[in-house]
Amino acid sequence: DAATESKRKIRMRYFTELEQKLHRDKRSEMKQLAEMREEAAKSSGEISTNINLLQALSDALVQVRILQDTGIIDQETALRLVKRIRSVTMDAKVGLMKVPEER
Repeated sequence: DAATESKRKIRMRYFTELEQKLHRDKRSEMKQLAEMREEAAKSSGEISTNINLLQALSDALVQVRILQDTGIIDQETALRLVKRIRSVTMDAKVGLMKVPEER
């Protein structure tokens, strides 16, 4: 009968559309989770990079101190180097503070 066939097609279309929506929603959810994981990985990488930068600056100050203590460089040269390292540190601090705002 034509009415029954029409109802069957309508139900089939409804369930097909419902299943497609379910798959779209699932893909969207998976994409969001992947983006969140990617963002978390970037974040942890940034933190690691920031720690490495601060450690390098600290190491540079120690090296200047060692060079001065051993007499390889004089106090004036050591002070100039320390001022440069402090300047880089301040620039890095400003840069690190700007990172969260850009997101």
